[in-house]
Amino acid sequence: EIVGKFKGKKVAVIGDIALDAYIYGSMDRMNPESAAPLLTVNEEHEEYRLGCAGNTSMNVSSLGADVTLYCVIGNDSRGEIFRKLCEQNRIRLVASIEGQTIKKQRWFEKAHNYYLFRTDYGESNLQPISLESQEELLNKLMTEKYDAIIFSDYNKRMFRGDFAQKVVSFAKSKGIFTLADAKPNNALNFRGVEVIRPNEKEAREMVADGNVIAIEEVARRLKEGMEAKYCVITLGKNGVATYDGGFHAIGTKARKVSDVSGAGDTFAA
Repeated sequence: EIVGKFKGKKVAVIGDIALDAYIYGSMDRMNPESAAPLLTVNEEHEEYRLGCAGNTSMNVSSLGADVTLYCVIGNDSRGEIFRKLCEQNRIRLVASIEGQTIKKQRWFEKAHNYYLFRTDYGESNLQPISLESQEELLNKLMTEKYDAIIFSDYNKRMFRGDFAQKVVSFAKSKGIFTLADAKPNNALNFRGVEVIRPNEKEAREMVADGNVIAIEEVARRLKEGMEAKYCVITLGKNGVATYDGGFHAIGTKARKVSDVSGAGDTFAA
């Protein structure tokens, strides 16, 4: 019933994007050049997926909503792949051309689906997006009518300045529901959102000042400090904590997974 309510809803996702790439190989001997395993990649093939705010958009779209993704993207081959993936997943992309498209390349041992390591590209100059890009994205956002706006913050470029507050102010003036998956460094830029949704580690960084306090108090302080209606904190295998004036704990069933990337985005959707 809840999933059915997504159908026909217009949702804007605003945030940092990345191209997720996956490479699989085999490890059956040590590297003769050093005391390290050797990954043999026989198939020169990368599997690509939408990452960061792109993953959030894909999840919301899969629930039946009409999704538009607002971001900055590079005029490069990685950006072109990202655009094609948006088309394939029925996501409308509104992007300003600026900087490089970030790529997160994950390396796996194929036989056991074992996650080895990750290499990141395009993060050498993570400056706040330009005023020109802010104005371009905000003007396009204001011409549309949305039921909800989701902020997907990875502390890359989109929300290092005051862009988030401009969007929050606009959303408030139009009565648009807002949810922010914010990083501690940028948390105050999202003050006034209806739902603030960090994980436990991020939430404690936002409010605890290094003190060890109960999760109930963390949730209360975060809701009040962010001037939000609701605070939702993911607790990993321990479930979810929420605060709306009263504290609520929701359990979950833990599962073993080889790659937890995008878990927060999936929950936000």
